[in-house]
Amino acid sequence: MVVAGHGAGYVLFGLLGPRQVKGWQGSPRLLSISRQRAKAVATTVHVAAGSLLIACAVAILVAPSAPGLWRPLAIGAGVVSLCAFATFWDGQIGKAAEEGALGLMASLALLGCAVALPGAFT
Repeated sequence: MVVAGHGAGYVLFGLLGPRQVKGWQGSPRLLSISRQRAKAVATTVHVAAGSLLIACAVAILVAPSAPGLWRPLAIGAGVVSLCAFATFWDGQIGKAAEEGALGLMASLALLGCAVALPGAFT
């Protein structure tokens, strides 16, 4: 359920987005795109990452019926989470946690488990 909650957090952040982070400068440091484009792309990739995480949680719950299904979902969620952070982080080191670095670390930990522990949940 932790994975599903993490996914729900991504979806909510994608829908509520930048207006929830005080001091957000409006343009990603890692990409050269406009503020409007950044908001649209950040919304899309956050919702996509959250959806993949929720699907991964469901796949973990039904693992005996669908062994191994969680792994590609976890790997995809980790990659999309990295993209979500890249589209939102504006380069402020002091705001990195507020702007998604902690969520990214959790997603990358799940990705690491999917790669390192292929037999888990079977």
